[in-house]
Amino acid sequence: MKTKSLGAMTIWIMSAATAEPALAREAGSDRSQRQVAQIQMRLQKDPDLRNNAIAVAVNNGVATLTGTVDTQTEKSDAARLALVGGIVGVDNRLDVGKR
Repeated sequence: MKTKSLGAMTIWIMSAATAEPALAREAGSDRSQRQVAQIQMRLQKDPDLRNNAIAVAVNNGVATLTGTVDTQTEKSDAARLALVGGIVGVDNRLDVGKR
């Protein structure tokens, strides 16, 4: 009997352990979507950046910015504005030059 109980317990523990990462990924995805929305809103509020096509993605707390801006200052400003809560780094892939 102990072997069967232990076997059932082991299966239960394995099931619980494999379910948690899925829940964490789901919660992380929601958080990433909120962060993307926050960053996009901040970029749109900036008068120098609102007319630039800047794409934003967030993965594991790192915001990636792609697109084109007019000046190096705009590129730096965009990276600064991407630092919302939970963002640990910015991968600034913005090109500088006229669109």
